[in-house]
Amino acid sequence: MSINELAELLLAAFFEEMEALGQSNCFLFVEEIAANLGAQDRQQVIDACHFLEEKGFILLAYDHVSSLSAFITLAGEAYVHEGGETGIIAEYRRYRAAAAGVPSDSVQDAPALSSFQPPPMVETGHGPLLNEGMRNIIASMELLVGNDPSLPESARKDLVADIRTLELQLSKSSVSRSLVDTISAELRSVPALMPLVDLLLSLKERT
Repeated sequence: MSINELAELLLAAFFEEMEALGQSNCFLFVEEIAANLGAQDRQQVIDACHFLEEKGFILLAYDHVSSLSAFITLAGEAYVHEGGETGIIAEYRRYRAAAAGVPSDSVQDAPALSSFQPPPMVETGHGPLLNEGMRNIIASMELLVGNDPSLPESARKDLVADIRTLELQLSKSSVSRSLVDTISAELRSVPALMPLVDLLLSLKERT
């Protein structure tokens, strides 16, 4: 598979994950999505991500545990809607629709690509979406960070990214405990967030 095809396949998977979460303002874990696609060559995945970033389709960032994350831009969303250039986006959609039992005639046709072999898909395992109380806590945390005049702009952006990463993890049925602990420790560095973080994690344990 060429870098162009892998890049478009990753972009399609990023878009699908974003839609599953029901929001467009979050960073997604590249390694996790690549693994779900069966892409095992980490360097090739990184090269494909840099290719997408150069095109303006995603923004890349490393979190506190050096995991690569991607934020899909409006241009990236539009590119997926348009079907890309290699045809692999439509092929991926057709495969995913078939796996989900969606009639094939409801998915845009695309020429079969010999380079695309349906990978052993691993479900990401999104559990029930966060309940209303948890969503309210997330919103309150973002509001506190956004309105805290003592925080420099760069710190606010980092904290908002941490909050959204935590939200993403807690939306899954299979949570990365080490990552959640790392992000929670960062958020607890802001005194006003400490009780909210503790309450959020407590509510998650009850679900």
